[in-house]
Order: sequence, then structure tokens, then C-alpha cells
Amino acid sequence: MKIGILTYFRNYNPGAFLQAYELAQTLKDRYPDHEVEIIDFQMKREKAFMRRIFKEMVITYSASDILGMCKYHRAIRKLPLSKHRIESDEMGELGTFIDHTYDVVVIGSDELWKTNGYRGFPTPFWLNKSFEKCRKCSFSPSSRCDMSEMNDEQKKIIRRCISELDFVGVRDEKTYSELVKVVPEKVKDMNIVCDPTFLGEYGIEKQKCKERIKKHFKIPAYKKILTTVLHNEDLIRIIERQYKDEYFVLSLSDESDFTDANWLSVAPLEWIEIIAGSDFVVTQSFHCSVFSMIHSVPFLGIDHSEHGKVSYLLKSNGLSDNLLVGSDWDVEKRFLARMESVREKDIDGEQIVQRERSKADPFWQYMDKLMMQNGGNRE
Repeated sequence: MKIGILTYFRNYNPGAFLQAYELAQTLKDRYPDHEVEIIDFQMKREKAFMRRIFKEMVITYSASDILGMCKYHRAIRKLPLSKHRIESDEMGELGTFIDHTYDVVVIGSDELWKTNGYRGFPTPFWLNKSFEKCRKCSFSPSSRCDMSEMNDEQKKIIRRCISELDFVGVRDEKTYSELVKVVPEKVKDMNIVCDPTFLGEYGIEKQKCKERIKKHFKIPAYKKILTTVLHNEDLIRIIERQYKDEYFVLSLSDESDFTDANWLSVAPLEWIEIIAGSDFVVTQSFHCSVFSMIHSVPFLGIDHSEHGKVSYLLKSNGLSDNLLVGSDWDVEKRFLARMESVREKDIDGEQIVQRERSKADPFWQYMDKLMMQNGGNRE
């Protein structure tokens, strides 16, 4: 049986790479006698957008940023990509390729079903085309958009796309509830599943990661490591002022004048190791929150909304105390109080991973059944 995965992986984002990598790796490990590959697909709009970002980086970013992007592109070569590469904003060539190549296609994780982004709607990630041979399913795409604002024709497209999926697994409650409003007849087939990064076996030794960071930056033995993945200089300034004597403050996302160091030239798997080796993490990133949880690193997750992806992730795992939302950002006293309350709070990563992985059980039941039918092979 040949399995294709349709997802984001080329945008310069460690989380995007890692969700694609782990979904492919888990499928390969679970079904070693079958072929698994990520469809080498990118929308033209996305490529143009990334080119604009790269041009801006060349002008405004440091050599470290550029090196990080080069490492990211080298990491992409490790993915099990299809030999055929497609760049298009339409379903035509992509749909024909999928139907003629794969027995089942998995619409993968990340915000593939966003309806109001720069990629437009409907994007090819909705698979808005009927297939003759290939089965369709989804594992952990997200939308989090208000679908009630869409017109009747757009809702009709969503109903058709979702109705043609054998299995519907989405990443969060918001996406689930919005789809139920548009396609209520499909509710019995909809599931909330985990992000694929929870499926990975990372085998990371936290102490060795910590030692590597300290050696790299020559950090004094008495200082702890506080890692930020933030796009808000005001928050970083507050952190530096409050904790500079106790922590070595490290940025993994943006150049900052208020950190002890900015480590942007890391590959995706190195990114995980730095998070795992930290003593405390403050982040606005969904996947940085995930890896803090997996590796039991005390952290504070920050989100713009009660319905945001970080908010849902933390609340669904009983970590509301580790969450700071919206208007609390600009209140320094509240921000510091929340950090102080969680910076040494124990995180039971093993229990969280077990809980998250159990959400994927309906998907594996679907896939196992599919494999058993006629050997899972194309007739």
C-alpha cells in the first residue's frame, strides 16, 4: 500500500517540519511493509511569500538567521519526499497525481484548513476534487476560523470536501466545532486527534542538552537557562530585567537586544534539544509548548486568545496555570506573577504524551482496518 501525506513543510518553521517528519516516521514505523512519503507540494502563493521573507532577511537579518534557514533546507532533504514535485495554487495536477499514485492520502497537520489566510480558499489542502481510486482522510489539520462568516458556496465546498473523507481527525476543539456547524451530518465521523509531534520517540537526554548549551555559550555553572520563543520585545525586556542574575536568557526565534544570546542558526531537531535542555521556557509557539510538555520542562505559554492553539493545547492538558492570554501581556505585574508561579512547576510529560497519543487511537483503527482490506493494496 502506498500512503501519501499532504501537509506544510517548506515554510521556515521548525514546528511545520517536525509535524510532517513525525507523521511520516510514525506511519513508516507502524506499517513497515508499506510505502510512506510526503507529497512534495507547495502552493505558488506560499513560495512567493517565502521569497519575500527571504529577501527581507538578507537585508535586515543576521548571518545567524541566514545560516538557520540553510540548515532548515538541508533538513528538508531528510524527509521522505515524492520524486515528483508540484507547485500550484489549483487542484488539477496535484489531484491527478494523488489519485494515480497513492492508495490513501492523509491530509496532515498544521493550519491547512485556514479559510482566511494569504493562501486563499479553497486551497488544494482541502482536496476539492473527487478521486476514483485513492482514499482520503485527515490527521490533525487545523482551521480555527469562524466558518459562519463564509458564504453559501464556500460552505458547500467544505461540505463536499469533508463528506468525501473516510476519516476526519482535526487538531483542536475550535476546528471541530466550526466543521460541525457546516457539516453536522458528518459529526459521528469527526475526531479530535493529537498533533503528530506527540507521536515521536526522541530519545533526548536533557542533561547532555543542557551541558551542550552551557558549553556553547560559556554559561557560568550557577546560572540556569531561560529560553524564549517570543515575538514581543517588551516581554523579553521584562524577563531580562527580572531574571538576568539567575538565568542566562536565550532567544530561539528573533534577534533581541535584551537576551544574553540569540541562537537562530539551528536545525529543527537541534531546536528540540535546546528546549529540552532549558530550565524554563517562555513561548508564544504551539510546538515549543508541545516540546516543553514532552520533555517536562517548566514553561509559560502565551496566546492572543482563549480560543488560540496554545490556549487549547494547555487547557486540554490541565495546564491553565501555565497559560497567559491576551490583555494580560501588557500588564507587567501579572506577567511576572504568572512566570513566578510556574517557572519551577513540575510537568508530567510522560502522562501528557500518553493522553495525547490516545487521541490518535481512532485514526490507527481506521488505518489498521484499511491495511487489512485486500492487503491494503490498489486493485
